[in-house]
Amino acid sequence: MANNNSNIYRIVFALIWAILFIISIFYHKELYNSYWIFGYGILLPVILIQIVLIFLNFKRNKHSFVITVISTIIGLGIVLVRDSEVFKSKVLFKAHLDGDINGLTLKFRSDETFEMISSTFMGHEESYSGNYKLEDDKIIFLDRPYDNDFVPDTLQILNDKLILNYYLNGEPDTSFGNFFQIIENHFP
Repeated sequence: MANNNSNIYRIVFALIWAILFIISIFYHKELYNSYWIFGYGILLPVILIQIVLIFLNFKRNKHSFVITVISTIIGLGIVLVRDSEVFKSKVLFKAHLDGDINGLTLKFRSDETFEMISSTFMGHEESYSGNYKLEDDKIIFLDRPYDNDFVPDTLQILNDKLILNYYLNGEPDTSFGNFFQIIENHFP
């Protein structure tokens, strides 16, 4: 009887842990952006415990083992599919602005949507998205691309640069941190 109760407890624990594991994987970006300690202080131990449970349950309880393996596969599937480019439209234009301790990457897609990814040297990333329109060599953001005024609502393509600002005399400001370096340009 004690062995049967032990198996039930293992199965219940495996189910609860599987749910917590899948939730933590699914919301890892939101939690990391809000609480950066989540990335190393919580998510890493959760993944390590998941791996340990796979090995422990393999010998002790086949039902718990199956639950743990299935939740691991679901978690990996979430990680692989969530940020995949497979389900997004083709990138027509990509540019990067490299700062001292941070960077901005802009992607403009064929469905007239954009993504701006702000990243820091600590691994923190924030993503902004919206719609844009292209007029000749100007890219006009229809949605605010950033949570401050650093990136204006209109950018201009000039040779291999995406210009943010101009001097009063009309010359483009190509000093450090004032332009995006174009990586890909497939705009018509």
